[in-house]
Amino acid sequence: VTSSKSRRSRKGGARQLSKRSKKGSSTSNRGKRTKNSKTVPVSPPYSSSSASSSSSPQARQRRSQANGDLNLAESLVNRLSKHELIAPFLHPVTKTEAPDYHKVIKHPVCISSIRKKINSLEYASFDDVCKDVNMMFDNAIEYNGPRHELANDAEELRSFFLQSMVDEQSAVEERAGRRRRRKGGRK
Repeated sequence: VTSSKSRRSRKGGARQLSKRSKKGSSTSNRGKRTKNSKTVPVSPPYSSSSASSSSSPQARQRRSQANGDLNLAESLVNRLSKHELIAPFLHPVTKTEAPDYHKVIKHPVCISSIRKKINSLEYASFDDVCKDVNMMFDNAIEYNGPRHELANDAEELRSFFLQSMVDEQSAVEERAGRRRRRKGGRK
């Protein structure tokens, strides 16, 4: 795996961008990601609701549903984190890698921060996780420009994530159909 460095000018200043080869999932160079307020609205494979702090049966059911959605989100993020192009998105961008990154990107997001928020139950819903995943990709495009290799990788990873959601929805529906058929056959 090789990596090369190129210089790119932005608003009169120059900065170093680390480029990696297409097969560079093991490279230690992390690319630059940006956060943009524009996100693609995404619906969960099944209805989600936010967790409630009350202890009524309905509130417990809502919390259970939200946890199920967060388990699904965690599964999808784990699947995404195994993709060969994900390496630049796994950890936060440092000042060493991109000194102006945090001036350009106001809400940085990476896979490790998404995982932390899932594990600490900071997300209210599956949709909130999807918004952060999309923001991570939007950040890469905003910071690097739409024609940069990392922007292309971000779009490919976004497509992979969305396809993974569709695949998971199909699997959930298939399992539900099998359960219905089993229950119907026992009557």
